[in-house]
Amino acid sequence: NTNELKVSTFELAFTEKLKKLLPEYQLSTRIVSGRMAQQKLSGKQPVCVLNAMNIQDKSLYKSHVTYHFLPPQLYHHQSIKQSHEKDREADLQSLLSYNSSLVIGAPSGAITKKIAEFLPAKHFQRIKVFEPLKYQQMVNMFLAKRIDAIIIWPSLLQELLPKASSASQLQSQRLPEHWFSDIPAFIACNATPLHKEFIEQINNILEHDASRNQLFSSYFKGLDKATHLRLQQKLLLE
Repeated sequence: NTNELKVSTFELAFTEKLKKLLPEYQLSTRIVSGRMAQQKLSGKQPVCVLNAMNIQDKSLYKSHVTYHFLPPQLYHHQSIKQSHEKDREADLQSLLSYNSSLVIGAPSGAITKKIAEFLPAKHFQRIKVFEPLKYQQMVNMFLAKRIDAIIIWPSLLQELLPKASSASQLQSQRLPEHWFSDIPAFIACNATPLHKEFIEQINNILEHDASRNQLFSSYFKGLDKATHLRLQQKLLLE
């Protein structure tokens, strides 16, 4: 099972590679919502959840980290003037001051609420807010340079890019660390003897560079260079 109703292509690729690495297990994949995944882990039927997050139940078997959901980032084109080095945290107020006509797209909800907390009203007016059904439109407008920058979760941008190679034309910057946290994810299984052995086998795969890299390779398609490096650092064995 995966942790999102709309499964990410890189998560599906992960499960297919896991099936090949562990052919002795009869693994099948079902797409369920995060809430349903939590319910299934609490039930008596044997089940495992890929990229489970924030689970406190100590009776479950949990693997090493299988993914890091990076926090939202600022993405822009190379032509934007900046007041500091590329890999420092984005200073939205300075960025908007240096570029007087800059417009930044952002998904409605948690991201825009956080931006509104820290940006003066005159600058927040230049944040173009997109509702969930318009996220694809936001990305398309950004790629077409009809808006100058966007703030979005890297994993969501991966899914919305029309082709993975589009990411190579983008630059990304981290937002201030106190705005959002990255979320480590793992495989969680309910407590059965078979699952204990299964998690041990997964951890064994994750502890060897070759098999771990094989599992994680699909995670990096559609990421710009800086985000690729950030995710790579997070996915070092923990």
